[in-house]
Amino acid sequence: MLNQSKNHSNKAPGLRRSTLMIALALIVVFLGVCAFVLVKHYTDKPKITKTQNGAAISNPNVPGGDISKDSAPGASTPPSNGISNSKDGTANEPGSAPSPDTQPAKPIGDFVSSHQAALGTPENSTCTTTAGTNCQIKFTSGSVVKSLPVQDTNRDGSTSWDWTPQEIGLTAGQWEITAIATNKTLSAATTDSMPLTVQ
Repeated sequence: MLNQSKNHSNKAPGLRRSTLMIALALIVVFLGVCAFVLVKHYTDKPKITKTQNGAAISNPNVPGGDISKDSAPGASTPPSNGISNSKDGTANEPGSAPSPDTQPAKPIGDFVSSHQAALGTPENSTCTTTAGTNCQIKFTSGSVVKSLPVQDTNRDGSTSWDWTPQEIGLTAGQWEITAIATNKTLSAATTDSMPLTVQ
């Protein structure tokens, strides 16, 4: 009987030590989880960067920091035919639309960057007119009419395109170039003094 009680008392300190070690391990694991959650919380916040015009936008390189179309200055959907809008800088913000009865100014600009081109030659076209209206550049050969997509002008009244004759369906020959500015039902046009010659 005495031996049994001695054995029982010898096991008790070992049992207490094991329980204490388990409790300490659980506390360490709990503190580690808490630290991880706090670090994750503070590093996942989107970072804010300032654009040239002072508007705050989210950093797209940080999770949850995607730039929305509305928050990114001048963001627009590129035309689906591969022709790109080549506007840049803060001046690419859309101009506020003029009143519907405002006659747009006659377009000016380099309607084509080169009047001699091959089918795959890169071209750049610019159009400047009344801010907030839209502009389109048409190419006419006989009864065939091709054009660059209609684009809104920015706050400086300008817009531009990067394209090749092949992309818009031009063929070899001479094409008359006309830029047309439109505001609702009112329009103004300018015809280039030189045709585009596609070889």
